[in-house]
Amino acid sequence: MLVYGVEDSFVYEHAAMYDYTQKELWDAVKAVGGAMVQAHPYRREKNALLDTAMLDGVEVNCHPLYHHTHMTEMVEIAAKHNLALTCGGDYHHDSPRPHCGTYLPDDIASTRRALADYLLITPTTSLLVHEPHTENPFRITYTRGEGIVIE
Repeated sequence: MLVYGVEDSFVYEHAAMYDYTQKELWDAVKAVGGAMVQAHPYRREKNALLDTAMLDGVEVNCHPLYHHTHMTEMVEIAAKHNLALTCGGDYHHDSPRPHCGTYLPDDIASTRRALADYLLITPTTSLLVHEPHTENPFRITYTRGEGIVIE
């Protein structure tokens, strides 16, 4: 789970958050105005999507060790449930670094709160997606509740 918009004190107050149910984590994150995005829901299995009623977004995963980004499925889920769509490489120094990510506007302040607010309210995001086993990444524009345009 990716949690945005919390301060360091949140992490200390919720040191056992890895043991929380989705609802417990959702309640804690929402109590401080944060955002919750499920990281790479289908990375290992198709039935790993959590309850979308307690998610603010889902992530397209572009890690090169996995065989598929599941971008189509993530776009469909995000659009159907009016969720934010993000993209990440899940890079932990274990593989070549993928070329991917979520583009953020230059005017977002460098605060945790500003990023969470952006994810919670922006109607359109732009992502760079790099499918495994392909040479070049491509850019998409996602409109919340609608779908994508591949650029």
